[in-house]
Parts: sequence; C-alpha cells; structure tokens
Amino acid sequence: MKTVVAIVILFLSSSFIFTSNDENDSNILVGKVKLDTKGCGVKIKIKSVSNGEKWKTVYPVNLDEKFRKNNLKIKANFVLSRQFQPENCKVDAVVSLLEIETF
Repeated sequence: MKTVVAIVILFLSSSFIFTSNDENDSNILVGKVKLDTKGCGVKIKIKSVSNGEKWKTVYPVNLDEKFRKNNLKIKANFVLSRQFQPENCKVDAVVSLLEIETF
C-alpha cells in the first residue's frame, strides 16, 4: 500500500513540474492598432501571430496610451489574458501585451 501511495504522489508531483503553463509562454503578434468608438475602444488588426492562430483581431487589455493611434503598426510580445473583452467588442482573443515596438 505504501508503494502505491508513493507512486501516486510521485506521479502527481511530476505532473506539476513538467506541465507547461501557456500563460507564461509569450508569443509575438504583428498588426495595426485600430481605434473603435463603439464596442472595444481599441483593438489590434492582426497581420501575423507566432502561435499559429488564425486571428483577425485581438483586444489588448493593457495597451499604453502612447500606442493608441489609429493605424499604428506594432510588433508585440503577448500572453493570452483571462480578462473578458468589453461588451459589444467582437474580437478573436483577449491579450496582455508585454513588450511593444512600432515600425
């Protein structure tokens, strides 16, 4: 019985160690900032995204005011956010931006 308990504990502890947390894995998106007076307020129209998703638009929960310029081209590291998008905001995903550069 002790062996079975030890195996179960070992299995459970190893699954916590080796499980990847997707929220800590940053990805890169390239797109244009779009100001939206109804719905989102701001969203990013995606040109490309490194995680393989076929997103067209995302809602950035923490886009700094200095980047809130219509048609501003940006490249940003991001993680998926658990925050909900605003009501009447139609986007494919909600993201938290980590590092942003313009081009």
